[in-house]
Amino acid sequence: LTFSKDLAYKGRHWHERCFKCTKCSRSLVEKPFAAKDELLLCTECYSNEYSSKCFHCQKTIMPGKTTGILLSWHESCFVCQYCQQPLGTKPLITKDNENYCVPCFEKQFAHHCHSCKKEVLRHSLGGAKFVSFEECQWHEECFNCARCSVSLVGQGFLTKQDAVLCHECGSS
Repeated sequence: LTFSKDLAYKGRHWHERCFKCTKCSRSLVEKPFAAKDELLLCTECYSNEYSSKCFHCQKTIMPGKTTGILLSWHESCFVCQYCQQPLGTKPLITKDNENYCVPCFEKQFAHHCHSCKKEVLRHSLGGAKFVSFEECQWHEECFNCARCSVSLVGQGFLTKQDAVLCHECGSS
């Protein structure tokens, strides 16, 4: 005759050898466990089944280890795709499901002014203004007639080959 401990949880009783995780069958004797819909699960199986998953790595996020934004991320996964620095609460820009800090996004994806050839910081936080026409961008202060240099911002203009011209210069 073999005696077994009587293990009880919430009014239910188990033999010691039967007190196992429903999912992986590991013994729960003297181990932490969780209950879900009358099923007993080891903490690992419970986390894998019911905890949030990191949007980046798809692994379980333990409570208190998220970034707190709309999608769940491990703090260590919530980094700039380019420089790999933590984003935390810094402003970020997302492109193709990848996150970038603003300076890295500008380095990687900024367009260049058709006139001065410097970066057009289209997503800058300072709200820098730019003009876009077809495939070209200009800083607002660079959007000038190629001949007489008058500002074309808010004005009609003509194009000849690769140049933008005011109506007066374009007509002559």
